[in-house]
Amino acid sequence: MGKLGLIILEVVFIALTGLMLILYIKKQKDYKKLMSKVLRRENKPMPKLEITNFDKYSVNQIDESDKKILQDIKVLFEKDKIYLNSDLNIGMLAKKLGTNKNTLSRIINVYLEKSFPTLLGEYRVKEAIQIMSSSTLDFYTIDAIGGMCGFKNRQVFYRVFKKVTG
Repeated sequence: MGKLGLIILEVVFIALTGLMLILYIKKQKDYKKLMSKVLRRENKPMPKLEITNFDKYSVNQIDESDKKILQDIKVLFEKDKIYLNSDLNIGMLAKKLGTNKNTLSRIINVYLEKSFPTLLGEYRVKEAIQIMSSSTLDFYTIDAIGGMCGFKNRQVFYRVFKKVTG
């Protein structure tokens, strides 16, 4: 019975290993199919930090200090990728820009026509899409990609991703 028991145990082990391999391959195919679907639906351009409401505010009405802060935000987001810091909040950004939270919030709301969390989420989701479309990172989980892009947990990543991509 000892040899027969070992043979049965080996067969069960091989069957379970094969089943796990099949499920893993299916998961990878489903993931790739989902990502190609998301990327096909993704027609929105990369968010740009530009003053978008010139018809509402003439160039002469825009304070020079507001222009400077907008330019600094653009550099921090597009070149320095400050949004990858999962602890980033409007207070930290305001301190880095040498202003206060209220002024920064007003500038983002008025000139970029969105809230700070929305701006932050858009950049993080765009980064996640770039990572997911890269074939070199096929083995990262969605949670890991969310973490790499500055999201603290899966639920927030999913909610913001759906909001940005539709």
